[in-house]
Amino acid sequence: MRASVHPADLEGFVARVLAAAGFAQGEAEACAHALVRADAAGVPSHGVARVPEYCAALRRGDLVAGAEIKILSQGPAYVAADAGRALGQVAVPALLEALYAKVAEAGVASGTLRNCGHVGRLADWVEAAALRGHAALMLVQDNGALACVAPPGGVRAVTSTNPIGFACPVAGAQPFVLDMATSATAIGRARLLHQAGEAAPEGTLQDSAGRPTTDPGVLFAEPSGAIRPAGAHKGFGLAMVADLLAAGLSGGHMPPAPAGTPCLNTVCITLWNPAYFAGLSHMAEEAAQYLDHIRACPPIDHTKPVRVPGDRAAAAQARAQRDGVAVAPETWARLERLAARLGVAVP
Repeated sequence: MRASVHPADLEGFVARVLAAAGFAQGEAEACAHALVRADAAGVPSHGVARVPEYCAALRRGDLVAGAEIKILSQGPAYVAADAGRALGQVAVPALLEALYAKVAEAGVASGTLRNCGHVGRLADWVEAAALRGHAALMLVQDNGALACVAPPGGVRAVTSTNPIGFACPVAGAQPFVLDMATSATAIGRARLLHQAGEAAPEGTLQDSAGRPTTDPGVLFAEPSGAIRPAGAHKGFGLAMVADLLAAGLSGGHMPPAPAGTPCLNTVCITLWNPAYFAGLSHMAEEAAQYLDHIRACPPIDHTKPVRVPGDRAAAAQARAQRDGVAVAPETWARLERLAARLGVAVP
């Protein structure tokens, strides 16, 4: 088993596995790139650990290789599309390309996707828009099919982790990027902790009776426990916004979805072109000054400087380029077994 792998080697390996499983070469490469970036950023819940899951979804028909992304309706400042169960790492970039053309002319453009595979890290997609000079807001939910988050004061799960992503340009620096679940932890992270036999952080989970627990296994037991929302009612309110906008505008389901509904993502993305407002330079320069102001705040613990969202991921990506991408033993073992079944050599 490998403790770490060079990003390029890992990306090539994952692309070969996905292609051998039946995905088209181009979509396998796009997906592998995004998954390895997630691991490099220190987010293994959205990294190569997802490969067996994607391959299983392809076998079941929940994902479709080479799916056609169909435009349902569009106008000067909007586009609604059906991803046809394509990989999210293929469908979201396609939606963004359509929005770039519209936001250049309209100043603001919104788009939706339904029947979309797991989109992975939202940071990748909003950051891509910010690198082109736009501010971007992205909301995602699970088509009402994955209930794993309980409301404040509630015993059972009623919605999903419903992440939110935001990015904007920053003068002289990489974009500001926020990528957060509206729950206290991501379901993918809890699954990895469970596989490793490790405890979840206190305050993130509750058992089937609503009692706090650090055992991630409660999420995969019957009756199941639940993840608590981030920031109690505030985070849960944001989760509801994601359900209401992403599902409501795309044509997807809000919880509870009809029986048998596949766990696919629905997506809502809005882009702003600062040139139509106060100007790109104003936004980017103000953002740079603002982030510097926050980072300059004296820390409570002088060994831990104040950070802004995205700082930890940027530092992790730099380490990964230098030292390789860390892959958990459990994840690597699962990849080795899958590769052996598909006849793919392991690096």
